[in-house]
Amino acid sequence: MLADKARLEAEEAQRSLIGALNGLAALALIENNIGLAVSIYREALASSEENSDDIRVDPLQKLHTLHNLAEVLK
Repeated sequence: MLADKARLEAEEAQRSLIGALNGLAALALIENNIGLAVSIYREALASSEENSDDIRVDPLQKLHTLHNLAEVLK
């Protein structure tokens, strides 16, 4: 019961972190700072992969990050 609650809280925290990083990357793009945006998108992906054994990664957020990174790298 406590482990389930802790897992849910960790998933919510990770969802918030990835959302915030995606937002920062978008702001970097608005400022035409492509290098910074790429770095932030990669940081978001690294964070989600780092914790994927214990914390479920939101698949839509991961798709969003991967899509935006791919678009920026074109």
